[in-house]
Amino acid sequence: MLDDDVPWQLLERYCSGDVTPEDAAQLESWLAADPRRRVLVERLRALFRRQVPRPTESDLERAWERLADALGQGPTHRWLGRTRGGWPRLLMVSVGVLVLLGIAWYLARFTAH
Repeated sequence: MLDDDVPWQLLERYCSGDVTPEDAAQLESWLAADPRRRVLVERLRALFRRQVPRPTESDLERAWERLADALGQGPTHRWLGRTRGGWPRLLMVSVGVLVLLGIAWYLARFTAH
């Protein structure tokens, strides 16, 4: 039933409802070449309608946080928690303070002359 010239991208656009009139004409000509192709397309549409929605970025973040907690790698205190990049917040604050102290020292030392 499946031959090598299945227009998968066109079928995906058709099933998702993003088909243009040109796409529809191309699909109709492809379907007319073999009546069994209509069965394929209807099965694909049925599967596409039942498809589970893709998770959002916040869903993925929460899933990673739950996994980290389950593995014992999650934050123990809110202020000691991890930032998005995985760096502990306390380390990030410490680096920030050191940078500010370095700038203050530089300004005090070299601009006082």
